Amino acid sequence: MGWKCGLHADWTELTNCVDNVMDDAENNVAKRRYFYITILRDPIERFVSEWRHVQRGATWRTARHWCGGRFPSPQELAPCYAGEDWKKVSLDDFLACKSNLALNRQTRMLADLSMVGCYNSSYMSEEDRNVVMLASAKENLRRTAFFGVVEKQSDSQYLFERTFNMTFKRSFLQLNATRSSNLLEVMDRTSVDKIRRKNHLDVQLYEYALQLLAERFNKAKAMDPKFDVHYQQLNSFIWIPDEVEERMIQRIMRQKEEDRAAWSFNDE
Repeated sequence: MGWKCGLHADWTELTNCVDNVMDDAENNVAKRRYFYITILRDPIERFVSEWRHVQRGATWRTARHWCGGRFPSPQELAPCYAGEDWKKVSLDDFLACKSNLALNRQTRMLADLSMVGCYNSSYMSEEDRNVVMLASAKENLRRTAFFGVVEKQSDSQYLFERTFNMTFKRSFLQLNATRSSNLLEVMDRTSVDKIRRKNHLDVQLYEYALQLLAERFNKAKAMDPKFDVHYQQLNSFIWIPDEVEERMIQRIMRQKEEDRAAWSFNDE
């Protein structure tokens, strides 16, 4: 399908777009039932990962942010930088831009933005906007057919397989170290606390997601007479990294050393 509903379409864009896209693709107007799924990640690691991604030159220039029947105006969604990209942006500058969509991204992408006036920040107070967005994101998360958590790979895989009656040929891979987690190990506490405060909605959403995941997992476990067998199969897989995975691990370890050196230099 590609990016038919826009680059990394959020819940608001997707639910208002997918019917028309499917009608065009199948050349047929039909009433369909959709199963929405999503994966959440630790909000601090996710934010650091996006910051580093932008530092390397990534942009979301082609993202549409369609909401309420229109695109946001430049005043509603002001650019954080001039030029083609935001390469080498510092963490402080990345955090300082109020219109930076990396802030609380998971909450924004799961919420129904039409409830808060889309990207019009004058529609309601910031406090009310935060309350409504978080409540909407939690509600939409509850309504998903399946959601997983990056840091809970085995539990997520078990729930996916039980929900859709499917079995993966290979178990989900749980990496205990990523580029962002390695950087967080050497980052000063002040910076980490600043990231946490700026992403407070995502922090609350993630805590809720962990609770909801545990509830769904325990319910599925109670209904599965062969739970021990099924769950053990997930963890009995002997992982031997293939060539691509081996390169990925090597890059993570190299990045870890580079980040340690760079952050130590910045602290001097």
